[in-house]
Amino acid sequence: MPERIRPVLNAMRVRHWSKNLLVFLPLITGHEITNLGLLSLGAVAFITMSLAASAGYLINDLHDVEADRRHPTKRFRPLAAGTIPASVARGMVPVLLVVSVGSRGGGCQACFWSPCCRTLRRRPRIPWF
Repeated sequence: MPERIRPVLNAMRVRHWSKNLLVFLPLITGHEITNLGLLSLGAVAFITMSLAASAGYLINDLHDVEADRRHPTKRFRPLAAGTIPASVARGMVPVLLVVSVGSRGGGCQACFWSPCCRTLRRRPRIPWF
């Protein structure tokens, strides 16, 4: 991986994207994981949520950069360490948000969750759900 890209991906905290795999949970519990239409909507939701989360991480790092520089472990984050300039992060935030919100007309979560909710309504009710 080119050395110029690695700090950008670290600042976006791509390693945390795995948490967004939870968007597939309704497909799994609704026994719709083989439904390619819903699976593709889930993939779009995963990407959209991941990009939006990365924008949030960048906003947080931009806001806390001075405090992060004094922190024993956070000082190694790309913005605090100076491996990417703040101007790059400030430029990335709107791009990530526009791509995230603009995916599938900005309503990808609604498009994804609506069929999942219909699927769950057909299933027996879970007492604690």
